[in-house]
Amino acid sequence: MKQTIKYKGKRIVVDTKKKIRKGVCEICGREGKTHIHHWRYEFPLKEVRENPNLALLNTTEVCFTCHNFANAMRKLYVECPADIFINLHEEYEKNQGHKTKRKKYYEQL
Repeated sequence: MKQTIKYKGKRIVVDTKKKIRKGVCEICGREGKTHIHHWRYEFPLKEVRENPNLALLNTTEVCFTCHNFANAMRKLYVECPADIFINLHEEYEKNQGHKTKRKKYYEQL
C-alpha cells in the first residue's frame, strides 16, 4: 500500500503493508485527522528518497494541536545546546542559595 508522508518538508511515498495513520492522536487520544510527527530527522533527505521506509523511524501520529506542541519540543531539543539545561539548573541552584542567604540575613535582624 503506497502512502505519502512528509520528511523535512518534502513528500515521500512509502510502500507498507499497514496503514501509517490510524486516525487517533498518540498524545491526547483525539480521533480524526492526524499528522505524522518526526521527533528527529536522523537521515539525510537523499538517503530517505533511496529508502523511503527510513522516513517512518522516530515518528508519532498526532493531531494538529499536539503536532504544534511536538514541533516546539523538537525545536527546543534540537536547537538548544545540551548544556543549556545544566546552566539553567546551576542558575536555579545559585538563586536558591541567594534565598537561603537572604533568609539567614533576615533571621539575624
